[in-house]
Amino acid sequence: MSTHFYSYLITIHNKAKLKKNIPPEDYALVQDNAFAVCDGVTLDHQHPYQNPSPAAHAAKLAAETLVQALKKSQGKDLLQRAFIKANRAIHRYNISMGVTYRTVDFLQKQYAATVASFGIINGHTLRWGQINDCGVMVLDHSGRIVMNQILDQKPYSDFIADHRRKKMSIEGTAAEHRFVRKYVVNSQTLHYGNKSINWGVMTGQPVARHFLRTGRFVIKARQIVLFYSDGLMPFLELVSFRKKMVSMKGVHQIRKFILSLSKQGPKFRKEKTLVIIRPNN
Repeated sequence: MSTHFYSYLITIHNKAKLKKNIPPEDYALVQDNAFAVCDGVTLDHQHPYQNPSPAAHAAKLAAETLVQALKKSQGKDLLQRAFIKANRAIHRYNISMGVTYRTVDFLQKQYAATVASFGIINGHTLRWGQINDCGVMVLDHSGRIVMNQILDQKPYSDFIADHRRKKMSIEGTAAEHRFVRKYVVNSQTLHYGNKSINWGVMTGQPVARHFLRTGRFVIKARQIVLFYSDGLMPFLELVSFRKKMVSMKGVHQIRKFILSLSKQGPKFRKEKTLVIIRPNN
């Protein structure tokens, strides 16, 4: 890793999922100056649930491929090439499991898939990529958000809510799940109002690359970088959480603080992964 930075990695599991025999499906990897946080897409309505989980394998496969590709290559399209390699690895895995565009039924045969945020730091320059609801955030020394890159979920949420109001789908049903996975995920044409839904997922399908967002950020003194899965979103929305977290130095202290807030309600108990990258200065 660059001598200017050090990092922490924290993963906290969802106890409710574990009780249902659904294994952890987040996976993160930190190697030198390359980082990846991946959140495997749970195969809802699949009974019995596969264990080992294909979603967990997809997350691990993506993280490992992304980090290795970032470390071994250079160039302005580095992030895109790393993403394509990881997505192709998931494609090969799905084929090995017998899940192809001909056999997938989005219920008993679902794509192993993941979403991700990832990046590499050279000097003080962060190059980041993300898809769907894994994010990249930069905080200043006071916990103020300087940058936050994550999908705007409102068009998707409004679209699904409208479907339910019109009785076109019923929340929590297998039929709605199949509709979303078949017609919403990785659709380049689906809109709600005047906004694209952009519900992109790394399923191994080539179309996933169109939903990758990338950028570059110059990290200034006393700023920290976070890569996170969606389970951290309710925490990061709290000013009090961000302020306290940036002042904490030890990984065990931060983990304990996160666990203490889990008592506030169900949205704070999801599986969550956080990579924190701090400057030495």
